[in-house]
Amino acid sequence: MDKALTIAQWLVAASFPLTMAYMAISDFRTLQIPNWASVFVAAAFLPAALLGGMETAALAKHYGVGFALMIGGALLFARGLIGGGDAKMLAAGGVWFGAGGLVPYLILVALLGGAVGLAVLVMRKLPVPKPAWLDGNAAEGRAVPYGVAIGLAAVILFSRNPLPP
Repeated sequence: MDKALTIAQWLVAASFPLTMAYMAISDFRTLQIPNWASVFVAAAFLPAALLGGMETAALAKHYGVGFALMIGGALLFARGLIGGGDAKMLAAGGVWFGAGGLVPYLILVALLGGAVGLAVLVMRKLPVPKPAWLDGNAAEGRAVPYGVAIGLAAVILFSRNPLPP
């Protein structure tokens, strides 16, 4: 029975990096992150954590981190600093990392966000096929798909510690 639970936990846990990668790709292609994907990532933590034997108090702390990130993201969105999808994606990822992994997650998101911003500036100048939003004449011409940085950070950190305890 333990082997079946471990396999089930791995299957649920595998949905986290796959869905975060999907959201990153979606953000890069269209500057949109589907709401269902952020909800799915946050919800998928529950069975992964329970299958791993996480206690209720620890589980609540993980969702508390996600809630705090959602509040912070909403404030940044209200000021026009990030997109609404970025805020939801960051919060959903935060549920998986909890308080113990929050600082590395945010630092890596910030570093990768700078790299993504720089890459966008370079890509705008290159004469290569690119998404319409990268065209300097487009309405979203100044946008940066920050979901790419959030997704990359989540996948990188998940690879270091894939299963909730």
